Amino acid sequence: MLKKLFILILIVAVIAFASIPMWTSYIADSAFKKPELPDAPEMIDKAIRLKMYFYMYSDARKIAEKAVIYFPESTFTPGYMYSAGLCAEKEKNYDAAIIWYEKFLERYPKHSWAGATKNALEKLKGIYK
Repeated sequence: MLKKLFILILIVAVIAFASIPMWTSYIADSAFKKPELPDAPEMIDKAIRLKMYFYMYSDARKIAEKAVIYFPESTFTPGYMYSAGLCAEKEKNYDAAIIWYEKFLERYPKHSWAGATKNALEKLKGIYK
């Protein structure tokens, strides 16, 4: 009986893990369909972070780039911009990473992430430009 329970728990865990891409995309799509909802920017932010946590950088970057367009004045916009740059860097799309980091620094020069962003930008420019 204990062995069957363990196998059942293992199967449920695998199914839950495998469904992460599907439900994070659903969360983002739902927020983009109703951007007027007050929690839409936060839902997008959570979807981006979860996709990044599971190394889905391409999907996370697409959502972050779209979020910058949909929510340009949100308190989450710095995170969207930084995430777009970081995801591009992780994908080895260094030109896009440089562009996003530059946009971040241009728009948020005094943000708490500005120092780390500037260091990453200088590193990328020194190596790839």
